[in-house]
Amino acid sequence: MASVTLDRLWLHDSANFGTYFRFYTTGRSDERSVVGDVRRYASGRLRTVVRTGQANTFPVTLVQVTDVEFAQLEAWLGKVLMVRDHRGRLFFGSYFSLEVDDYPDRSGYDVSVTLAQVTDTYSVV
Repeated sequence: MASVTLDRLWLHDSANFGTYFRFYTTGRSDERSVVGDVRRYASGRLRTVVRTGQANTFPVTLVQVTDVEFAQLEAWLGKVLMVRDHRGRLFFGSYFSLEVDDYPDRSGYDVSVTLAQVTDTYSVV
């Protein structure tokens, strides 16, 4: 049986799987949360109200991004992407901003994005 070992973060356009890029990263962390709050009801009782679902975000820094890769990252703003990392995790997500560090002493950029996991694989245009 064949196996694949990934050493980078892979981003694919979910509408066109022929378009993909792979990036070195400084590591990846994630945040998992649910949407909810505490509400006061009759007689001063406090109740927890939680909405169904879980919000997952994945901040990641892409290192030594080339000009071509940076242009593609800009084009993908707000689009649904398939994300695959070096640990084999797979999810669909989207990002809405790019934080760019440009270093004059080396070529390329370091780009930070926060991917928000989505449960659908279509994009509204």
